[in-house]
Parts: sequence; C-alpha cells; structure tokens
Amino acid sequence: MAAALDRTLLSDRNAVYVLSAAASSLGHDVQELSINRSNIRRSRINTRQRIAELIKEYFDPSIPLTVHWDGKLLPALTGTDKVDRLPVIVTGGGLSKLLGVPKLSSGTGQAMAKAVMDCLEDWGVKERIQAMSL
Repeated sequence: MAAALDRTLLSDRNAVYVLSAAASSLGHDVQELSINRSNIRRSRINTRQRIAELIKEYFDPSIPLTVHWDGKLLPALTGTDKVDRLPVIVTGGGLSKLLGVPKLSSGTGQAMAKAVMDCLEDWGVKERIQAMSL
C-alpha cells in the first residue's frame, strides 16, 4: 500500500483518510486499527528504503562503464540556501544509472573526487569504470 500511495503522490495525512475508508469498507473496525499519519510515514520510509536496497542489489552490470559528474549549485532541501551538489551517473552498453547526488562540503576537486569514489564504491561498480566524463 505504501508504494501505491507514493505513486499517486498522496500525502500522509490524506492517506489516513483513504486507508481508513478502505479498511471500513472491508468490514474492519477502524478504531481497532493503528492508522495514523506517523505510522503511515514510517511505513513509507521503510518501503522506500527496501526498494532502494533492492535496486542496488540487482544493479550488477558486467560491461565497462563511464562515470559522469558535474557540480551544481542547487537549493537546499530545507530552507532557501544553496548547496553544492554533485550528480554522479554511470553509462555503458545502452544503460544509464544515477548513482547519487551527494552534497559537497566544498566545491574543491578533492571533495568532488571523494564524493564520486564514495558513490562508485557504494554501488559496487568501481572496478567496472573504464572512462570518466566531467
């Protein structure tokens, strides 16, 4: 259910109403169920985490890859500040995969290199890299 709620862009608060109505229509006593915003939020976070882990687990290309990165100054997720972000993408053999968009502590080349290497190691594709594109 959490994945379906995400796909339909339903907020946690609105999901409470939908799930309560669905449970009631299926004959359940809604008062006996633990349907609330915080439980729905936790379930959605856990579902997203499991999906992300499965994506990483099954991403095992056996082809040479090219790593691409380019620093961007983007709005912070909270507030109005701007932060340095580094999109890291690998391509090869018709495949393209965004590995991450880490936040950089500074815009130096050393910070960028560390962020790229961390993404490659996290995804287990460091040994597959044959070329770089910046």
